[in-house]
Amino acid sequence: MAGFWRIRVGNEDVLRNCIREGCVAVGWGEIDDLCNRDKEWLRNKLRELNKSIVNGIRQIEGFCAISPDDRIILYRRGSIWATGEVTGEYYHEKSQEFVGDIQYKSITKRVQFYNKKKVNWTNVYEPPVRVIDLNTLQPEVRNKSNLMLTIVKLTALEWNDIQSSLP
Repeated sequence: MAGFWRIRVGNEDVLRNCIREGCVAVGWGEIDDLCNRDKEWLRNKLRELNKSIVNGIRQIEGFCAISPDDRIILYRRGSIWATGEVTGEYYHEKSQEFVGDIQYKSITKRVQFYNKKKVNWTNVYEPPVRVIDLNTLQPEVRNKSNLMLTIVKLTALEWNDIQSSLP
């Protein structure tokens, strides 16, 4: 059975490259082979990189759990940019097109979006659809869609609510 996910990509250029190259990419680029590491190794690596351990492991496990045939919403700054279906397994690929700055509050940091999965983007929204403008969307689904987390697992009902609200 397909899973449903909302993935936030924090850099617009990287997000556009995801759409162009048919993939979804997340950070933690300093960690190669992200999905083939055990929890203890990840915990030590996140500590070494001075990153949030509990949230980091939860987000990494979420990304690694995404499987072919799962459905993805590509999201950035309150807007849905694309929806699609995962077509491939995890891969780690270094590419300058997948390095970008993200800003959180007053901090800007360079992120390597090298951890990827192939996606067939079936709907691309230009301009992106602002979640707040989806008037028929249930308030709790709207709030969940706008969480600051990179990876958010959705239920089938939430996915259907979002899909039926999109143009």
